[in-house]
Amino acid sequence: MSEIRIPTDLWDTEEVAEGAVSAWLFDDGEEVSEGSTVATVMAEKTEYDIPSPASGTLRIKVKADQSVTPGLVIGTVE
Repeated sequence: MSEIRIPTDLWDTEEVAEGAVSAWLFDDGEEVSEGSTVATVMAEKTEYDIPSPASGTLRIKVKADQSVTPGLVIGTVE
């Protein structure tokens, strides 16, 4: 199992403490490929793509529009 984490270097946490999951591009339980964009995150008025770390079945842990912080696990790939 591989964790999908918010990268710790996406935005300056001294200025903006958290962001939010804008959207999931796949549904929970759907098959994803390594490197494909599985979610987008909004922080500092900028949207960031979150890639899948592996190929497999996506399991979503944080729903769209929920707040996130760098390093947080938002999903897994089984």
